[in-house]
Amino acid sequence: MSLLLLIQTLSIFLKAVELNLAAYILKPVTAIDLKNALKKCVANLKNNKNEKIYFSDIVYYDTIKRALFVNEKDVILRRSEITFLEYLLKRVNEIVSYQEFENNIWEEGMSSAAIRSLVRDIRKHLPPETIINVARLGYKLKLYK
Repeated sequence: MSLLLLIQTLSIFLKAVELNLAAYILKPVTAIDLKNALKKCVANLKNNKNEKIYFSDIVYYDTIKRALFVNEKDVILRRSEITFLEYLLKRVNEIVSYQEFENNIWEEGMSSAAIRSLVRDIRKHLPPETIINVARLGYKLKLYK
């Protein structure tokens, strides 16, 4: 496999991860592969019953609609804001480093100033102390109750 093909394949896999895929099936698809992938999907759906993640009594993120709501009104977020927030939601109460955001969310990289700007824009819609900056390390997400 050439280096270029390997890089392209890796890029496709990284984009697939953002979609929260349960399985990735390579061609040629067999009945067994399809059956196993569907079993994983069903298991994930059973485990992810909590479609609303609350930041306060009136602010929540709907994981099915991939939308933030304040007072039951849909807040318009940019794709990068949704991706950032969903990444933090996967790692609640953990410090996620600036480098990790840059490497795993943005293919072309993102400056620390751009990340700070993104966080500032998201924080406008969230209760105070939801996204915590851990000096020189990264960010940490705290949920309601």
